[in-house]
Amino acid sequence: MSFDVEIEGVEKLKEILKKLPERIFPGVKSEYRKAIGGLHREMQERISGGVLKRRTGELSRSFISGVSGSKLSDVFGMVATRSKYAPIHEYGGAITPKTAKHLTIPLPDNKTKAGVTRKSARQLISEGKSFFRKSKRGNLILFTNNRGDLKPMFVLVDRVSIPARLGFSQTAQKWFESLLTSLIGLIERI
Repeated sequence: MSFDVEIEGVEKLKEILKKLPERIFPGVKSEYRKAIGGLHREMQERISGGVLKRRTGELSRSFISGVSGSKLSDVFGMVATRSKYAPIHEYGGAITPKTAKHLTIPLPDNKTKAGVTRKSARQLISEGKSFFRKSKRGNLILFTNNRGDLKPMFVLVDRVSIPARLGFSQTAQKWFESLLTSLIGLIERI
């Protein structure tokens, strides 16, 4: 899954670059690499303990970046992610169950220190030591009973709302503006 963000000024920059002497291409490509590298690093930092709490690291590792092109008219930089989770964190939205009646949200007794789920609800149910009870708010809670030691493991809900929080669009715009400043400096030196 992928998603695109709109960067203001990209088309105008492409038109300007087409009019410049080709001899500055190596400098332009170098400035693109600096900006794309900076954007890539900042996105990984935002995800790794900044905006989001790092759990498995899958989202952070999914970011790739590169600069390509052999002349001013086709130089191109990009940062992308292969993660299916990135769009919901970028734009926000609701998550609803696809194949079950409820979403199962792990509770602290069923999570590692990093926040990763220890056992799925299916695993706990198949072990035969679990049961459901309704909370005061009306949500179902999946408990385990291990020799009288009762632990709440999951809360079952109909949907969860994820706020927009990744900030990829704003971060990309910031690094694009940094690239423009660098390119203006490069052009002024010719």
